[in-house]
Amino acid sequence: VTKAHEVKTKNHAVAAQLINGVLITNIRV
Repeated sequence: VTKAHEVKTKNHAVAAQLINGVLITNIRV
């Protein structure tokens, strides 16, 4: 596994968490 691939995977995971957070916030409102 290359470092670039690791960073890409981490960034993707963070983006998914942010999207989930936004969806949860929208559902609450």
